[in-house]
Amino acid sequence: MVRHPRRNVLDVVKKGQIVAMLAVGCSQRRAALYVGCAPATIRRTALRDAKFAEDIRWAKCNAEVGLLKNIRDAAKKEQYWRAAAWMLERGYPERYARR
Repeated sequence: MVRHPRRNVLDVVKKGQIVAMLAVGCSQRRAALYVGCAPATIRRTALRDAKFAEDIRWAKCNAEVGLLKNIRDAAKKEQYWRAAAWMLERGYPERYARR
């Protein structure tokens, strides 16, 4: 039986769309659904393509930092003190989380 090489399901455009969605906080599952592939396809492609894997890591990190910045900005306003409490509870659970 002759094995044919798999064609890449994720072209440059789809990879860009995935990275853009992850950068704004979407899940990998949602990004896969959007571009029309399985989440496992994204994982397998990232294993074969180091640049794509790095772009995914950067996008997820960027989304997390952006969300934390928004919480921190909200916490600066007195009426949103709960945002500060939330960050303390999750950032320093040994001191601030409920026991």
